[in-house]
Amino acid sequence: MTGANGWNIFWLRPEDIRENVIQHPYVADANVRIELPNRIDVRVTEPEPIAVWMTDLGPMWVLKPTAPCCPFVCPKAARWRPNS
Repeated sequence: MTGANGWNIFWLRPEDIRENVIQHPYVADANVRIELPNRIDVRVTEPEPIAVWMTDLGPMWVLKPTAPCCPFVCPKAARWRPNS
């Protein structure tokens, strides 16, 4: 997901790694730090759903739209269970 596998740490740019990570629909934001000699610290913020849509396939998260169109629906809520 980061695109950094196999690269020398001195060639990596945190802003490029961040751009790759935030392309994923389940990532709202990311903070990337390169730590010498051999570590990349990536911290992600997941989007918060505005609703949970119950379907035959299971619960789906409805995410706040990032562009002026319809909300994004993702199946991430498979772990989510309503309070009993």
